[in-house]
Amino acid sequence: MSKIQKQGILAIISNGLEGFWGYLKRKLAAKSEIRKEKLPLYLGEYVWRCNHRKLSLKEQENLLFTLFFKHFRSEN
Repeated sequence: MSKIQKQGILAIISNGLEGFWGYLKRKLAAKSEIRKEKLPLYLGEYVWRCNHRKLSLKEQENLLFTLFFKHFRSEN
């Protein structure tokens, strides 16, 4: 991989991070006050939502239920 290709990949990653950071700031600002101990939960939720934003709401719901039930079946 050439130096120019590496710089292009880094620019794409940087733009993606900046875009997500802006998205996260808007979502958290809409929540008003957030307790410090709850921040990791909100962050996890918005990372999940951002990573699955191309799915419909119904598809997201089905995926969450599938993951939820799979997790609890594996614990038993």
